Amino acid sequence: MIDDELKWTDHIEHIYNKLLKYTSIFYKLRVQVPARLLPNIYYAFVHPHLLYATEIYGNMYPTYIDKLFKLNSKLLRILQYKGTRSHVPDLYFTYNTLPITLLREQQLLILAHKII
Repeated sequence: MIDDELKWTDHIEHIYNKLLKYTSIFYKLRVQVPARLLPNIYYAFVHPHLLYATEIYGNMYPTYIDKLFKLNSKLLRILQYKGTRSHVPDLYFTYNTLPITLLREQQLLILAHKII
């Protein structure tokens, strides 16, 4: 999604609204599903949305990206039964993923490697 000014704000809003729906679902789901399957659920439902076109929209203003970062951190906290004061890098380390800014850099490096 791209707007008439060639900005990715609509795309970021679309991702945010889509991932926001998972917060209540994950609260209910984490009780029903074994803890060993929760990372698979994260990688199936959340990670692909963050990963798609991150090389392009990840270069937006930090205020737009920060919104996605906070929501992703919240989803990781829910799935890992952590409180709001939990250490954020530990959340990402436990699920073997990266924050959205580092995820963008990783995807850019992978793209450059494929090109070379």
